[in-house]
Amino acid sequence: MRSFLPERALGVSLLIVTALATPGFESFGESSPEPPAPSEVVSRFLDALVAGDPGTAASQLDERVFLANGANQSAPTEWQAHLDVAGESWPAALLKEAGPIRSQHHILSAHQRGTAALIVTTETGSNRFREYRDETVVYQLRQRPDGWRICGMFYPSLSNPE
Repeated sequence: MRSFLPERALGVSLLIVTALATPGFESFGESSPEPPAPSEVVSRFLDALVAGDPGTAASQLDERVFLANGANQSAPTEWQAHLDVAGESWPAALLKEAGPIRSQHHILSAHQRGTAALIVTTETGSNRFREYRDETVVYQLRQRPDGWRICGMFYPSLSNPE
């Protein structure tokens, strides 16, 4: 009869600990959810604004978000900085000031390179201040350890208020 030696127990224990500490190891049939793709992050952000849900909208944003306008000009010499906002608080302020937001969007293109992504949409809708139809919007995202987040937005057809 063969006995299970303490050395074997130690070896098996080390094997289990190593496997569990290995990144990407899936134990006991459980799987980690895949983080959403950059285009899904943009869709979640826009859908949350329409739903009037500032918490979900904020969770799609980076700590800081830079917004810029194209002033409806093709010449980049006319483009404008609009806002540099805190991602956590801006959606609530936006909904309070400009809501309700009614909008539909369509992803035109998505490009990813490393930890950077660019999503281009067309959007049709309205808010308290304006109506828009087939407006192009460019979203810039960066990948953080916890997933993709929007860190910039460019609205080619918007201008800053005078």
